Amino acid sequence: MNLFLRGKSMRPLPLFFTLPFMLFLAAFPPAGHIGQPCAGETDSVLKVTVGQAFEIRLPGNPSTGFIWVIEHLPRFLEQLGEREYLPDRISGVGAGGVHVWRFRARVAGEDELRFAYRRLWEKDVPPAERAARRIVVKE
Repeated sequence: MNLFLRGKSMRPLPLFFTLPFMLFLAAFPPAGHIGQPCAGETDSVLKVTVGQAFEIRLPGNPSTGFIWVIEHLPRFLEQLGEREYLPDRISGVGAGGVHVWRFRARVAGEDELRFAYRRLWEKDVPPAERAARRIVVKE
């Protein structure tokens, strides 16, 4: 792969410039998807074992007033801490990010973990979006 500087002469960038830049990009991938249901997706299955921890990540933008909230938490799951919001690497006014939840499977079971994307002050308004992930916990 050749990267070129624009100017009077087109010459390749030295490797000592391109390699560190590529390593930097590789160290900070886009927001990951560990057990992430896509918004509106309802048929995906996440299989875990008893005692295993996992994350659910959903894209969002709290500057709009919308946040993801849990609508249904199966009894066999334990939520580890509070929901966390991670802004995108490219920040700015109105930039989005991801909402992250961490869970641990306490016992075997199968059920759906459901989320709603809503404004908390709008009580009689349906969510703007829903997301769900079927969770199967085996011994």
